[in-house]
Amino acid sequence: MELDAVKREMAAEVCALLAFSAIQNNDRVGLIIFTDRIETYLPPRKGTNHALRVVREALFFVPEGRRTDLRRALEYLLHVVRKKSVVFLISDFLGEGYDRVLRVAHQKHDLIAVRTVDPRVRSDAHAAVRRVAENIAAAHDMSAEVEIVDGYPVTVNDGAVADEVLDTARWLVGEDHAVTLPAPVMGAEDFSYVTQRVPGAMAFLGTRPDGVSPADVAPNHSNRMVLDESAMVTGVALYAAAALRRLAG
Repeated sequence: MELDAVKREMAAEVCALLAFSAIQNNDRVGLIIFTDRIETYLPPRKGTNHALRVVREALFFVPEGRRTDLRRALEYLLHVVRKKSVVFLISDFLGEGYDRVLRVAHQKHDLIAVRTVDPRVRSDAHAAVRRVAENIAAAHDMSAEVEIVDGYPVTVNDGAVADEVLDTARWLVGEDHAVTLPAPVMGAEDFSYVTQRVPGAMAFLGTRPDGVSPADVAPNHSNRMVLDESAMVTGVALYAAAALRRLAG
């Protein structure tokens, strides 16, 4: 499963939980789905049919945008939601330039940012979704069967190993060519199973071809991805240097 699909799945799970909670409490619930643009907006309303539409939109949404623009999304929120509300912001929080409007949104609304790295949190959310769905069905003399398929766990770097890899990379390619990410990625993939058993860290290797703007680079797993294969030499050298350093103690 691709990283973006995993993130969408996790966001949809939380949206479903909140929508079902709104049904139980007879609250209004709305939805804004955004990437680098506003993709979908459902104004806050009451009722089971509306809440189920929120769940459906969250589950089956297919994005048109390729990036995250939190500033635009928060500005849109402030424009369309005038009354003080409880707002759950579910995002990878990538990008820059949204700090000021985030503070404004927090002052106007009860703003709750949702970022999950602990598998116990996901387990609790799954249990709540199952409990709410079954209780709603029982209230209508029906039954509900909930099946949740777990995606890959969140990839969490070990701090000491990450520092060691960064130091090795700077020794190998120079201080200016090995940097920490300004906005860490909330990624999830199969490497996570390794870091659950032994301390580890994931580093990114830059393979953007010369003359290609970062804004035009296709993501990994895309059939439009083009990379500068000469970067593989650096990647192999970093693997070898990091392994030798670790073996040397």
